[in-house]
Amino acid sequence: MITATTEQSCAFSALAQKGSSVKARLDRRLADLALTASLGNGTRSVTARVPANTENSHKVLETAAFTPPTSRTEPHVSTSQTKTPAKRHRSPARQQRTEQVSRNSDSVRERLRTGATTVVVDTTGSEIEFDDRTFAKAKTNEWTIRIIGTSLVRIHLDTPLPETAHIVATDAARLQVTGRVRLYAYTNTVVDAFDECIVIARNHAAINACDSAQVNATDSTFVNAYDSAVVYAEGDAVVHASGNAHLVLRDGARATTERGVTVHGPSRKNVCVRR
Repeated sequence: MITATTEQSCAFSALAQKGSSVKARLDRRLADLALTASLGNGTRSVTARVPANTENSHKVLETAAFTPPTSRTEPHVSTSQTKTPAKRHRSPARQQRTEQVSRNSDSVRERLRTGATTVVVDTTGSEIEFDDRTFAKAKTNEWTIRIIGTSLVRIHLDTPLPETAHIVATDAARLQVTGRVRLYAYTNTVVDAFDECIVIARNHAAINACDSAQVNATDSTFVNAYDSAVVYAEGDAVVHASGNAHLVLRDGARATTERGVTVHGPSRKNVCVRR
């Protein structure tokens, strides 16, 4: 009996130990499953229960911090570091030309009086007039009047302007100058010059010179010379002359003249005389 009882006790003890071992493995498995579920949900902390050394007791582990993998999170960009494209602003010079275009002689006079060195004039087809009073009160002697577009301008000066003051016509402007005006004509400008005016013509400008007017023509300009007008032509300029006009031809400049016109210069052979 004693032997049988001892064998039974050993068997029960072995069975109890085996049961404890199975329960411990089961508890660890449940803890692993709880941890896996927490990771899948993206939680930031996990509480796991693991078996203690005793059979029926458990100990709660401290909460462990968890940070989700960086591969699953979107990068955070600070709004202070974002760069927005800078707005393009027109340059002050360009803005000034656009906003301060003069339409009449009073505006030109006021601009010069206040010290403007460049005045853009665009009459948009309307006719205006300049005279000595327009430029008399200019704050400085160094300025430029630039006549553009389809402006129509009449200019009469009894007194020549300073050498540092310039009147320039460009685009398709049409001008009539009388007295003692010095004018620079560019692009497709058309100028009627009388008295003792001087016109410096470039590009495709067309000049009608009468009285004692003087024209310095180059590029592909065209000049009609009458009365006692004087023309200095070079480049590909073309001159039609009559009366007592005086011509000086250089380079490829050529002229068609009537009898009585005087022709000088290296290209004086480029002349056709009308009968």
